[in-house]
Amino acid sequence: MRSRPRIPSWLYRALDQVTGLTITPSTDETLLIAINGGRQHTFEVLNMPTLSQEKAAEFVKNRQKIATQKWKAPLIAVRQLSAPTRQLLRKEGISWVEEETGVCVLAGPGLLIDTKIRDGAERQASGSGQAKLRGRSGLVVESILSFFQHERLLVKILASHAKVSPGTVSRVLARLSRLNLLEVFETGPNRYWQVKDAGALLDLWAGEERRPERISA
Repeated sequence: MRSRPRIPSWLYRALDQVTGLTITPSTDETLLIAINGGRQHTFEVLNMPTLSQEKAAEFVKNRQKIATQKWKAPLIAVRQLSAPTRQLLRKEGISWVEEETGVCVLAGPGLLIDTKIRDGAERQASGSGQAKLRGRSGLVVESILSFFQHERLLVKILASHAKVSPGTVSRVLARLSRLNLLEVFETGPNRYWQVKDAGALLDLWAGEERRPERISA
């Protein structure tokens, strides 16, 4: 389930804003975290650009197999989660931090932090600089999920079906590929895409289709 091997730089910046928190890198994939000088907790950072409720349930079920050491608690670094996914992780005592919204939940023996980091909240309110999946971009995703979820995704066909420009389709496909939601095949004029994680794509679209609102963790 881990998509990248190293701790993302934004996670350090986010945790550094939590009052009283001490963060010490342990390895390329683990952090030692303490609150107000108390006991250090070892977290294994799992960098997941996206995480759907379905994938989160699978993670919860198999987390003992995923963790390399029982004394390492998982800390999911993710772009943004849906409310049901947050509820699931909280119920299971799994920690996570969201880059876009600033939601930060850290849980462990003698450790409980549930807050919203200002940097993430400001980014959501002002926009992250990425084109959101609204308007014409949203039409592209709607077409993918409704008609081409199990088919090859071709720029011209999607543009015709969604009634948008090929440029809009190309930008959406490129972004979804970077988020590891689509797989890319071939190059040049033969290039096509296929959906890799429909659940996460639906969560992302649903979250961005709505205007920024107060986050319910």
